[in-house]
Amino acid sequence: MKRFPTLIAVALWLGGATGCAPVISTELRKQADPFITFAMVQKAPRQYKNKIVIWSGSIVETTNTQQGTLIEILQHAADSSGKPTDTDHSEGRFMILDTRFLDPAIHAAGRLVTVAGQVQGSRNKTVGQLEYCYPLLEVRELVLWPKEERYRQPYYDPYYYDRPWWWRMQIGTGWMF
Repeated sequence: MKRFPTLIAVALWLGGATGCAPVISTELRKQADPFITFAMVQKAPRQYKNKIVIWSGSIVETTNTQQGTLIEILQHAADSSGKPTDTDHSEGRFMILDTRFLDPAIHAAGRLVTVAGQVQGSRNKTVGQLEYCYPLLEVRELVLWPKEERYRQPYYDPYYYDRPWWWRMQIGTGWMF
């Protein structure tokens, strides 16, 4: 009988641990240097050439070229699984080059991505009227996160008659909640 609570605790722990698994393969996570930050590569992209990094962000623009698909990404911090979390803050932008054809309708602006890639240097492009230096990654693995649909919860006004039955339950004589 004492084993039952232990089994329940182990089952819950295993379920929670698998829910936070990283999306990038173990092999690439071992090759990636966690101490190389986005800011470091942005300041000196040539110094980190051929290093593997794992970054997350939201897509700004997708362009297909002769070399493959070039995606401009706004960098965001990621959680333990690699999913971008704080989409209101960013350290800057970077570009990724994938040799495959990626459809711009699927890899559209605003979609969240996590990429493991090899630093290839930098590429310049104008943002508005400013010349911007983008760190460039060659894609090793790319994860496109599913769109999160936000559903509006219905508002139940206590004065309407079409509310759920549990909204007006009586206790004793006259007490309502």
